[in-house]
Amino acid sequence: MSHKSTRLHEHAEQQQQEQKNTDHHEQTFEGNQQPQLPDDDVTDLPVEPEMGIQHEEEETLHALYQKTQLIENQLQQKIQLIENQLHHEIQTINDKIEIMTNQFEEQMKELKSIIQNEQTARVTSNRLIEPRDIPLEQQGGVTFTDRQKKVLEIYNQRHAANLHKMVEIPRCIIPPELKAKQA
Repeated sequence: MSHKSTRLHEHAEQQQQEQKNTDHHEQTFEGNQQPQLPDDDVTDLPVEPEMGIQHEEEETLHALYQKTQLIENQLQQKIQLIENQLHHEIQTINDKIEIMTNQFEEQMKELKSIIQNEQTARVTSNRLIEPRDIPLEQQGGVTFTDRQKKVLEIYNQRHAANLHKMVEIPRCIIPPELKAKQA
C-alpha cells in the first residue's frame, strides 16, 4: 500500500508541475493574446498519470495471478504425490489381504480334509468292530456301557442254541500222588 501512496504522491506533484508550466506558458504569451481555453478542456485531465497507475495495478494483478497459478500447480503436485502414495499403500494392503485369504482358504481345505479323513476312519473302524466281536470276558465283574449291554443281549439271543458249547467241560483233576507214580 505504501508503494501506491508514493505513486499517488508523485502523480499529484507531477500535476502541480504541469499546472505551473501552463501558468508560466500563458504569462509568456500574454503579449500574443492567446485565447483562454474553457474549463472543460481535455488538457486539464491527467491522462498519462492515470494510465500509469492503471498499468501498475494491472501488473500487480497479473503478478498475483501468476503466484496463484504457481501455488495451485504446487498444490496439484502435492495432491498427486499423496494420491500416488495412498494408492500404493492401498494396493500393498490389498495384496496382503489376498495372501491371507488364500492361506486361510488352504488351511480350511486342509482342515476339511482332516475332518473328512477322521470321519471316514471312524466309519471304517465301526464297521470292523461289530457287536459280536466284543469279548465275553467283560461279563464277569466289569461294568458295561449301555451299548455293550445291548450287544451282549443280542449275542445271547442269537447264540442261545449254541449255549451248551460255551459251558465249561469239567476236567478231571489228577491228584499229585498219582502224578508222581507216573513219572
